[in-house]
Amino acid sequence: PGHHLRGLAAADLPALHRLHEAVRGALPDPATFRLFGGAEKFLADHLDARGRSLGVFADGDLVAYGSLTRPAADDLDNYAVDVGWTPARAGRVALLSAAMVHPTHRVQGLHHALIARRIELARELGAPELLVRAAPTNAVSRRTLLSHGFAVAWLGVQREGSLRHVL
Repeated sequence: PGHHLRGLAAADLPALHRLHEAVRGALPDPATFRLFGGAEKFLADHLDARGRSLGVFADGDLVAYGSLTRPAADDLDNYAVDVGWTPARAGRVALLSAAMVHPTHRVQGLHHALIARRIELARELGAPELLVRAAPTNAVSRRTLLSHGFAVAWLGVQREGSLRHVL
């Protein structure tokens, strides 16, 4: 109650950057939440160039975010490469590539809502398979993803240097 979810556009970038800073500032180790290529590039690229972004708003403020990436088969951030998928299969995947919830709006089901809507969005876009990553130290995110039917498929250091589970 009191929240609404919608697709994000370029006009939402300032609010998106504020949300990102609030989330990183509340983490004991900000390295557990890294956006591939840096926040500025990642957030801008996920307004249709490489994917889609969804936001949850409360009283006009952006309080949660989730992105869906449609990577090329050989992109450095395509998790399918980590799990050993063939290039043909890796080129058809969609990634639940980032999510964040403002610290003051946690434990309200917003991450669940963002996962569910991005799964629907991937289906609408014709993506036959989904992958997602989570830091091994982020038990809350991993548990939430497992509750949506994802399973841990890989643990290792991704090409950009982060230790991650791929589900």
